[in-house]
Amino acid sequence: MTLNLDVPWHRESFDLFVHQRLPQLLGERLPLADYQVEQQDSYTFSIKLSLGLGDASVEVEYRDLPRPDRDGLFHIEGNYRVVVPYPDRRELDQARILCVGEQLYDFVDQRLEAAPEQLAWDGDLVRSWLPLDAWLRDFHLEETSQYLQATNWLDRYTHLRRLTLIPIVVEPFADRDVFPDSQYGLVCPYCIPEGPNIGRVLEVARGARIRDGKLERIDDAPDSILGFSASMMPFIEHDDSNRALMGVNMMRQWTSAADTAAPVHSTGWFRQQHDQRLASEGHKPEPALVQTGYEPEAADFWGGYNLLTAFVMWDGDTFEDGLVISESAAARMDFPSAVGVGDKLSNRHGAKGVVTRILPDADMPQLPDGTPIELILSPTSMVSRLNFGQQREAVMGRLAQAEGTPAVVPPFQAPSEKVLKERLVEAGLPEDGMEQLTLKGEALPYRSTVGWVYWGRLAAHTAAEHLEIAVAGAGGPELDMMAYGALCEAGAVANIHALFNTAAAERPDADVLSQRLTTGPMSPSPPPSPRFALLQQLLGMAGIRAELASEELRFSFAEPEGLTLARPVPHPWIPGRQVGPGRQVGTVGTPVALPAGAEFDPIRGCYEDLVEANTRLQRIVDSEAPEALTGPAVAQVAQRVENFFTALLRPQHLHFQAKPLFSGRASLVSEFELDLDQVGLPEEMAWDLFGPQVEREIGRAEEVAQRSPRAAEVLDAIMERSWVLLYSAQRVLVDDGPASTAVVAFRPQRLAGAAVRVHPRVCRLMELDFDGDQIEVFLPLTEEAQAEAETVLSVAGHIQRDADIWRYVADNYHGMIWGLAQLCRTEEGRAEVERLTGVAVDGSRMFSKHDLNRLLAQVLQREGLQRALEVLDQLTRCGFEVCKQSGASFNPLLGSSKEWPEQPKGVDRDEWQMYSDELVAAFYQQADFDDNDLGPLALLSLSGARGNQQQLIQYVGGGLLYREDGSLFAQRGCRRDGLSVEEIKVRAPGALWGLAATNQRWTEAQEATRQPVRADYHVLGRAARAAQPGVVFARAAERGGVDPLTSLFSRLFVGLTAD
Repeated sequence: MTLNLDVPWHRESFDLFVHQRLPQLLGERLPLADYQVEQQDSYTFSIKLSLGLGDASVEVEYRDLPRPDRDGLFHIEGNYRVVVPYPDRRELDQARILCVGEQLYDFVDQRLEAAPEQLAWDGDLVRSWLPLDAWLRDFHLEETSQYLQATNWLDRYTHLRRLTLIPIVVEPFADRDVFPDSQYGLVCPYCIPEGPNIGRVLEVARGARIRDGKLERIDDAPDSILGFSASMMPFIEHDDSNRALMGVNMMRQWTSAADTAAPVHSTGWFRQQHDQRLASEGHKPEPALVQTGYEPEAADFWGGYNLLTAFVMWDGDTFEDGLVISESAAARMDFPSAVGVGDKLSNRHGAKGVVTRILPDADMPQLPDGTPIELILSPTSMVSRLNFGQQREAVMGRLAQAEGTPAVVPPFQAPSEKVLKERLVEAGLPEDGMEQLTLKGEALPYRSTVGWVYWGRLAAHTAAEHLEIAVAGAGGPELDMMAYGALCEAGAVANIHALFNTAAAERPDADVLSQRLTTGPMSPSPPPSPRFALLQQLLGMAGIRAELASEELRFSFAEPEGLTLARPVPHPWIPGRQVGPGRQVGTVGTPVALPAGAEFDPIRGCYEDLVEANTRLQRIVDSEAPEALTGPAVAQVAQRVENFFTALLRPQHLHFQAKPLFSGRASLVSEFELDLDQVGLPEEMAWDLFGPQVEREIGRAEEVAQRSPRAAEVLDAIMERSWVLLYSAQRVLVDDGPASTAVVAFRPQRLAGAAVRVHPRVCRLMELDFDGDQIEVFLPLTEEAQAEAETVLSVAGHIQRDADIWRYVADNYHGMIWGLAQLCRTEEGRAEVERLTGVAVDGSRMFSKHDLNRLLAQVLQREGLQRALEVLDQLTRCGFEVCKQSGASFNPLLGSSKEWPEQPKGVDRDEWQMYSDELVAAFYQQADFDDNDLGPLALLSLSGARGNQQQLIQYVGGGLLYREDGSLFAQRGCRRDGLSVEEIKVRAPGALWGLAATNQRWTEAQEATRQPVRADYHVLGRAARAAQPGVVFARAAERGGVDPLTSLFSRLFVGLTAD
């Protein structure tokens, strides 16, 4: 099998534009006498043309015009760019596809006016009328002209085959029409982004091409429906569509043998840098043991490593997607930098996570021959994610290693269960692909799924690159209304003031903040807050004074200094009234003093437009022109004033927003050895955040800079009595839980590495996981904020304020629950749980998470919160230890030794519902908890650790699906055996819609959490809720209004304390 790398439509479209369509357009609108094109080099060309008739013709040459190479790449100002095609309608099978040539034609067509006859042409006039060189360069400022994405080979070639719907589908999809049938076979159903661009950014399928403005299918092979990345995924038919989508997206982010990926035909400096990377030291990525046959023979294609992977229950280090790797594996994955804790890895099946622990080889499980496992992945997530293909890859990887040659598994052609068993036996391996692992010489009770799986490092997701610390300058992570709302719900008013005012990088005295910390305890900074100071500035430009005096806010009109208008115009914020103080605008303030940044570019742009219109009006007034000229000019100035005022003040200017200093951001990993109220901070972050306080205690800045033993001792002592805040915006956006626990206070500990570490028990509380998420860290600087962090924002403080929060700490799942359920199967195990809790355990039924909650509730009621937290910690450790010592896994041939009910022949819903019920019953009836087939999975589900019945039966049975037209379709394949192409075709659109619906819910949640409180009906409160806040302020100024600043929102917004 070969991969056709050609993407001829870029160059074909461009050549058609340059050689045919452009001269035709010029001939229709200009007196074109001659037109010649000449190539200068691989990336530039020239156009020489003549305009006019006979002796009056003028010749002009445009040189150094950008042209694409054979791959469709432009080389402009040292960067490679590609122009992404887009269709003129959603129905791709009927659409006209606009490639670079068609887009260039439309770009020029919109700008080129027809020249009047008998125009006297000269060189300057030609270049003024037809600035062709400028137009062809300005075109590359358009959205579809994009910098080439070149993290690795796949990233580059995927970008060359991209198709975008964004020009015609402006808003993210909010309905089920994410991937209609008309797209199937033309674009890949997996090569689609997960976020708001889902369904709007696509990849031309391998079996399709763009020709003559049409997207057409040229290959009917089943796997030709896939894009390049999806074509590199063995066992793709065993994976859920969305997990395959994630696998595709992450493969394009892997570090490759050359981190600066060069186009095939590139030359010069770019190619030289590329070749230097290929020659660099380190263990470069290696070819996969399991391939699909479509991999190119390119030196920089491979981006991963074959790691001996065990899909086994482990301890807290593999909780919520954490990964454990061996020291030898870390030593192999040292290109271009060593692997560290917090770095993100992924495989081709959508499994992803951060490295939580790097263990000595001797501490890893081992094969019977003593070979140490290189990577441990908990199989618990597979229940709901349905990415079973990774287990089949592991088995096939062992076969490839045993047979001494890479295995080739093309998409939709995976070997059957029967073939796999036969090959395993022939290779001298266990027939079911499972092994009896040992841990420090002791055999583990369950047999485990083990094999070589191809894993890659995500180039932009290393802990070292994610570590950010801000103690000076522009500030750290931005806090907004979501953070304000969470703190408000918790009642943490001192921390609102500290973060949005005292520590804000936007304060004029922010540059002395570190110095203030070295001289003594920090007190709250006085008003105005930076956000209120900005509001005063914006209102002042509109002629409105907002004066803070005696803890009241008074409004009045005040003529600003700035641009004087040639004629006064009505005030846009006081419609319908044109007389009286403030009701007309004669002067507007200038935006010169506004902060830098894109946020204020619309204001600057509108001001420039106003200056232009006012200058024109002033010339007309000075010339004493008639009203016929003056009137329209005044109207234009009035419109420009209205535009300026609209841009000047928007609702978000009344929102809390700040970038606090003494803050940071880092990758997040699990640390089981921490207490629940502790957080591990990276060494660098600890010194930067607490350095000024260390200097204050020892009195010598140079000793802190040198990090002497005495300074380190003082640092640890300060951290031991201090609190830091962790902020997780996801907790606010997910409605299953309290928003207040988006901000939780922890006692900091100084740890090596570049990642922030937390106890796994806080995941549910803060909506965290360890699949590459980052966490934001803030140091409360004032004494009031520190005291409040302990009493209000700590785990104990949250629970004491709201007893219901306890369940988000206690209610856990995954391996820990499985371990306790396994433990309580024996009398000795139940006795141990009874010893820890002082509560009897019912041995007549399966122990579940509901039993755990019941036990903890009794401890909480009997002995209080602190003791309940201690018992919870002991039970958590106990459950994880049982997991670690079990070797429990999922069988790669799951359910193959069992009998399953026969599927219905037709598509009757009642019959299929009965079949589904029979599947569930058969699953649990045949599940022996000590059995290596269904046992561990059944225990996981029945204990409430993870997985539901509908997810379980997808591994061993089929079900009914709805087609796009609403008709019923019988899916007869299952995840164990793999789905057919037709089954994937029916299933993929629904899976994509699920992701789109999730994106929509998150967008709606973000908007909802950014709305200010509705209890304040004074001026600031009303303005914060208004679509046009300027109208509220103008009316207040007209009446001499006063805001008493009695609400929490208004007091904190202006910078007052909450007293």
